[in-house]
Amino acid sequence: MCRNIDEKKNLELEIRDALELAESIIRTVREPLIVLDKNMRVIMANKSFSDTFKLTSLECENKLFYELKKHQWNIPKLRQLLEDILPKNTTFEGYEIEYDSEDLGKRILLLNARKLIKEREQSDMILLTFEDITEQREYEEKLLKLNVELERKVEERVEEIKELQEDMIRKDKLIHLGTFASAIGHELRGPLAVMNNAVYYLTMKLKNPEEKVKKHLSILNEQIAKAEKIISNILDFTRAKEPSFEECAINELIACIIQEIEIPHDITIIRNFDDNIPPLLLDASLMQQAFQNIISNAVDAMPNGGTLEINTIKEHDFAKIIIKDTGVGIPNENLKKIFDPLFTTKSKGFGLGLSIVVDILEKHGGKIKVESTLNEGATFILYIPISTIAKSEKL
Repeated sequence: MCRNIDEKKNLELEIRDALELAESIIRTVREPLIVLDKNMRVIMANKSFSDTFKLTSLECENKLFYELKKHQWNIPKLRQLLEDILPKNTTFEGYEIEYDSEDLGKRILLLNARKLIKEREQSDMILLTFEDITEQREYEEKLLKLNVELERKVEERVEEIKELQEDMIRKDKLIHLGTFASAIGHELRGPLAVMNNAVYYLTMKLKNPEEKVKKHLSILNEQIAKAEKIISNILDFTRAKEPSFEECAINELIACIIQEIEIPHDITIIRNFDDNIPPLLLDASLMQQAFQNIISNAVDAMPNGGTLEINTIKEHDFAKIIIKDTGVGIPNENLKKIFDPLFTTKSKGFGLGLSIVVDILEKHGGKIKVESTLNEGATFILYIPISTIAKSEKL
């Protein structure tokens, strides 16, 4: 009998020592944690918990967990998780909550909980730990933003490299086109001159030609003139002609061009010119050629009539010219090709018009962009520096 009593006392001492050891460990752990009884009252809170959440031991121990810190922990989902641990022998890890208080501000916490012990007369308990991951989450968000920014910069750089490659290809095409054009242009001008002389001779010799003959001689004259113009355009385009700059009023220049181009009666022209644009340093003849090409293309894109809108705007250090039509539009797959030399979707022409525009604008320190919706029209946006041409501007 005495032996059994001694064994019981020894066992109770071992349990008490074990509990004291466990309590000592809990109190020294740096991570905030508390021990709850089966009624969710705080049995013990370690120093880290008290320091972190600004609570004294009197404000914690034997208090209902859900009522601490103005009911900050009274969250239905958290209550369910905690109250399932003892009867269902469950655990949970990494349950995330947003904690907001006057003393701590907004924090992001991860909660972990499990059954602690069950020894003889001891009641079941729950160990609940708290991990503040606010700084980690902020770091992750910053890292994500940096990655997004890095990806954006990489994409921009890749786009710049692509543009440089496309520009090199374009210039390489121009070099080959120049060599070819110089050779073939001179070769073609000889036969064209002979044909022109023959037409002139026949016109002089035939005093009263039939109407049919007169018509065909006129057609020959027109076609020879067109062929000469095509050759001249190709040769002018491929020659390294430097612009001759002089002050020019862009609004007046565009107005004159509109007067010179034959606009069909079923096309309405709308003009909105900004009078605040000062005189620009331009090669008027080259810039006239550029605008003629764009406006002529816009007219060709509206075979059944429509509206041609031309706006000029002073935008920072640039004159912005917007030429918008309501024509057939440009397919997406062609938007990046339309400025390439020799690219054309027309049955007539060599596809040099817009390439000439790009070349002229680059010589003026400017740039051109295009936007289009198929069957709704196209918009060409030109930027020409207002300041001196020598100044390099990136649009």
